[in-house]
Amino acid sequence: MHRTTRFNLIYALVAIMGVMLVHDLWVGFRSVATLPYSEFLKLAAQGKVQEIVIEENEIRGQLKDPEHPGKKLFRTTRVDTALAEDLAKYGVKFSGHVESKALATLLSWILPVLLFFGI
Repeated sequence: MHRTTRFNLIYALVAIMGVMLVHDLWVGFRSVATLPYSEFLKLAAQGKVQEIVIEENEIRGQLKDPEHPGKKLFRTTRVDTALAEDLAKYGVKFSGHVESKALATLLSWILPVLLFFGI
């Protein structure tokens, strides 16, 4: 029996989508500056922040006049306001950190299915 390899359109579409995803991640990484929360507060006090979007753990926004060309967008992790005020009094540079739980969430969905089917 002679086995031939066929070109599958689904493989090509998945590959194209993968390349597009990597490209979008790369462009986003290069065009968005990650600022320490203390720097964000300083820029906001100086009137250099044009607009912001406040999320549960993160603040994203746009600077009026960025220091580095091409880095007009920024993001920072939120810090408790009382702690931020106390640290700002002493001139301490501070930032927040949110732990990613993506792998744990993914495993909590996939592992039970694999165990159920005995794979």
